[in-house]
Amino acid sequence: MNKNLPPLTVFVRNEFIFKEGTGFTEGRLVSVRALSNQVNQFQVLLLNGALYTGLPPHAICFRENTPEIDLEEAIMWDNISDQIDVITLDLLRYMPCVVKTTNDRFIEGVYLFTIDYVGNNDLSRDPEHWKMTHVIKADSGEMLIYPQYRIRFKDPALCYEVADLSKLKYNTTTWMTKR
Repeated sequence: MNKNLPPLTVFVRNEFIFKEGTGFTEGRLVSVRALSNQVNQFQVLLLNGALYTGLPPHAICFRENTPEIDLEEAIMWDNISDQIDVITLDLLRYMPCVVKTTNDRFIEGVYLFTIDYVGNNDLSRDPEHWKMTHVIKADSGEMLIYPQYRIRFKDPALCYEVADLSKLKYNTTTWMTKR
């Protein structure tokens, strides 16, 4: 399943697109693909005209010379569904935030868009597993893809209380009427 993305300027690490390559190639995000039990795969239109597919999140960054990041730190888990939807939550668009990575680092960035898992025959229907992931542009240039419980939004006009996210409980209820 491929979904259109906002046409953001990105840089692709050349080691992912050339047989022998160092450095970065500029391009525009085109789409994201979800395959169950694999990480999100991105399609980028490169400035040289090549439409490159199957790029993992750690291959893509938002500025040249971005420090390398491990795949396991760029994205927290593999897809729970082949079926996704991509939305931009207007209230969060470009809102500053901090992400607690799987390596327990805290990385500052801004919200770009959300990937929602919407399948009918997979874990996306299970309230213990259903989570949206949010794509964050790290201030240091990396692309991070994390669920909401690893992100603290920091807009001073809307989020003026200091949150301890570890005290929030998970929603594990399937909500249905009793008809």
